[in-house]
Amino acid sequence: MSNALLTYNEVANEWLEHLVYKGNFVTLRTVLEDTGATKIIGALGCNDLAQTDVEGCKQRVTAFLKLVREISPDITIFMQSVMPILNVQSDFNQPEVETFNAWLKDSAESLGYCYIELDKPFKGPDGTLSDDYMYNATHINLSGGPVWYQELMKPENYYHFPEALMVEYAAATGEPLESAPEVPLPA
Repeated sequence: MSNALLTYNEVANEWLEHLVYKGNFVTLRTVLEDTGATKIIGALGCNDLAQTDVEGCKQRVTAFLKLVREISPDITIFMQSVMPILNVQSDFNQPEVETFNAWLKDSAESLGYCYIELDKPFKGPDGTLSDDYMYNATHINLSGGPVWYQELMKPENYYHFPEALMVEYAAATGEPLESAPEVPLPA
């Protein structure tokens, strides 16, 4: 099985055939059907918020989820929180990121995905992107990679975690995976 990193603009409209997969320009449908992917992680929002508002981002995520479900009805979808940013302009700012992340978290069950809350360790004292992890105003640096991975491995960061994956994990490891609480545990 292969992994692919796709942006919303590359996947939202199937007629945009500029994804490169095995040396060919293809659609999301081709990638999902050829790989037989059973899980997908979406990290949509940051670049979208730079292009549109929160409502537009909600529409884009909903369209993305619908498309993925049409192609692969049984796929498990994970949606990652948008990482913090600096307040670089009035129409693309941390309050918009917070609003969008809250919607992602609140919509997980109704839209059928697992929400992964990864943004908290990357926030500085003012709630925007920490100097420790800043590559630029909207991206984390290389120091953020290991932190992102550590947060990805914490069950308490997952909301609406699929029961089937808990069973799959237990079968593969011999250890039960506890369901993530509705409210994250204190650090």
